[in-house]
Amino acid sequence: MYLLLRNKLNPTHSRGTLFLNGEILCHTLCLPYVGNHTNISCIPDGIYDLAPHNTKKFPDTFRIENVPNRTAILFHTGNRLRDTHGCFLVGTEFRDCGADTMILNSKFAMNMLRRKLILPAEIEIINE
Repeated sequence: MYLLLRNKLNPTHSRGTLFLNGEILCHTLCLPYVGNHTNISCIPDGIYDLAPHNTKKFPDTFRIENVPNRTAILFHTGNRLRDTHGCFLVGTEFRDCGADTMILNSKFAMNMLRRKLILPAEIEIINE
């Protein structure tokens, strides 16, 4: 099972780390928790299914399934919160830019996930 540990929650964003068997796979950036509302909130803690996702807009990415009242929650590339759309951005490190937090090396992290994730699988998301 994969583990996403959200380790920095604040009013503007949520940082996390994705693990497999204790190994860090990448870091994540998403929106703060605002009642699980579409496009403005991260999803609640829980155990979910993780599956491949492949569309023209988000090719060869990963989807979190069975989220109550939400669909199309993805792990995908991007650097700034405005890129999340309620999904998880992946990267290798963070940069604080005033009011805007960025995640860096997103394409590198996504390519690594494409090599390491074995799907379908379960993912547990918890707050530290």
